[in-house]
Amino acid sequence: MVWLAVFLAVLGAFFLAIGAQRQGSAVKADTGGLALSSNGFLRLLRNPRWMLGLLFLCLGMVMN
Repeated sequence: MVWLAVFLAVLGAFFLAIGAQRQGSAVKADTGGLALSSNGFLRLLRNPRWMLGLLFLCLGMVMN
């Protein structure tokens, strides 16, 4: 049972890292930097890369 917990923790950390990277790169590509306005946030909701990052972050949180 311990091996399952360790496996899920490592997999969860992987998903958290990849999700944060995907979202960060989408923000940088859509806004030209790290500044984000309310209009820019609405654009991110339509960005598949940002949504994939959000999905990975949610999966990582569930696994942890």
